[in-house]
Amino acid sequence: ELDGRLSQEVAQLWGGRHVQVAPQVSVRRPREVMEEVKEQDAKGGTVVRTVKRTVIEEAPFPAASSRLRVDLGLDHRRKGLLWYDTYTVAFEADYRFLSPDPVEREVVVRFDFPSKEATYDAFIVSLDGQEAPPTTDFSDGVRLTRHVAPAEVLVLRVAYRSRGLGEWSYAFVKEGVAQVRDFALTMTTDFGGFDFPAGTIAPTEKAVSGDGWTLKWVFESLAAGKHIGIDPPNRLNPGPVTARITFFAPVSLLFF
Repeated sequence: ELDGRLSQEVAQLWGGRHVQVAPQVSVRRPREVMEEVKEQDAKGGTVVRTVKRTVIEEAPFPAASSRLRVDLGLDHRRKGLLWYDTYTVAFEADYRFLSPDPVEREVVVRFDFPSKEATYDAFIVSLDGQEAPPTTDFSDGVRLTRHVAPAEVLVLRVAYRSRGLGEWSYAFVKEGVAQVRDFALTMTTDFGGFDFPAGTIAPTEKAVSGDGWTLKWVFESLAAGKHIGIDPPNRLNPGPVTARITFFAPVSLLFF
């Protein structure tokens, strides 16, 4: 009965579930639109006039290549009589984006934090070596803008160390189907006995490395709406087991 409340307390003390979404990069393009405007003439009547207006639209485009490195370390925590699968995570990523237009455009880069309840140490977000300004509101993430020349390559680097609870996952896009090119994610763990959540993509390579595993997701060209995820092993909690045993205890008395 206390599991729901205790898990929230653990998340507030240690950090919540991590869902790292890939950075969203979009190009800003001007477009002319025709609009009808109602005005009053000198006699007080209504006149409809067509005017031309320029609007700015943002069109997202995928990364040309992605290289990610994730290091997970299991560190179970106990709250009350219950154990929770908490972990430490070191995340590093290098993205390369190619300007999609033949003319100079303004590009907008958005990076969202994987959890609003977590803390981030050694946090770095840089675009072509220029770090983003510090932020105090994790709910809005980090936003960068820059003008790019035709065929120019942008290099986005992200790195941090944090702590989380439960599953860790990486999403190519917040919702819908994403197109991924030249993607490689290498994950190292110091534990075994993990599982892959339902609806996630299985690794393309996996090998035992010491007390843990090395997992790799490598794709040349992929279109998918699924995530990459891993569920660390849980320690056996005596409370739920005891509750289950006592729940079925009257059955034995009935047979007796």
